[in-house]
Amino acid sequence: YRELSLLSHLLIHLHIDMERSKERLVKVETKIPRKFQRRMISPNVFDKYFDIKVSINKEPKHKVSHSLIEFIDLAKTLHVIYTISKFKVLSIDPPSLDFQYLQQLNNSDDMEDLNSMIELLEAFLSDICADPLFMHDIVLDFLNIQDPYRSDFAKYIGYSQMMSSKISSVEKEKKKELPLN
Repeated sequence: YRELSLLSHLLIHLHIDMERSKERLVKVETKIPRKFQRRMISPNVFDKYFDIKVSINKEPKHKVSHSLIEFIDLAKTLHVIYTISKFKVLSIDPPSLDFQYLQQLNNSDDMEDLNSMIELLEAFLSDICADPLFMHDIVLDFLNIQDPYRSDFAKYIGYSQMMSSKISSVEKEKKKELPLN
């Protein structure tokens, strides 16, 4: 019982540290202009590349460019990273992309389909940036976000993983102490 009390006390301090860490985080926003470039990725194979304007605390910082394939790879990697096994208690699902629908839009030359595709990609990035738990190194790399901002996100995610792990430990201990009926 005393060990549970110590664990609970530790969880409270971890939560306070995590909230303080969250307060220091910058707000990242992205915007994709309504255009793309075709680039050759191998002989006779072209892909659409989208410019992403990255702002930090509403101040424009830089621009990065990624292909639709890179967006899909990001979505798939986030899904692998944020599995229930990694964030047991939080068990959060990262934002996702409808790959088949995006491919269908990508195969079209219609401007309306292009706008729909860009809106989906913007919403995906916006959902990621809205929750600091998703600002993993792969997202920071994708958006080319460097220090001093990068380390604050890493610290916040680390606190979240520790909280998840500790809460899971407390739940296991509580289950051990429950009387069997």
